[in-house]
Amino acid sequence: MPVWEHWNALTGPARRDAWREADARHLALPDSVDGSQRAALRIPYFSGPLSVPEYASYRLSEQSVHAWDVEVAVDSA
Repeated sequence: MPVWEHWNALTGPARRDAWREADARHLALPDSVDGSQRAALRIPYFSGPLSVPEYASYRLSEQSVHAWDVEVAVDSA
């Protein structure tokens, strides 16, 4: 099943929960490698390969904006 078909078939709360789970897995990845591997790691990004600290700064800015979107989009209050 293509990604968007799967995503669109989920209810709002199920989307939020799936996002939280995927986000937690994603954030755990840099910690899953040792220090020397992390220093050599380059993460593909639209602007080109990034080091872990560079990627973390991009990720933080995106997280700051879009985590709120996900959380409140399905909150009836």
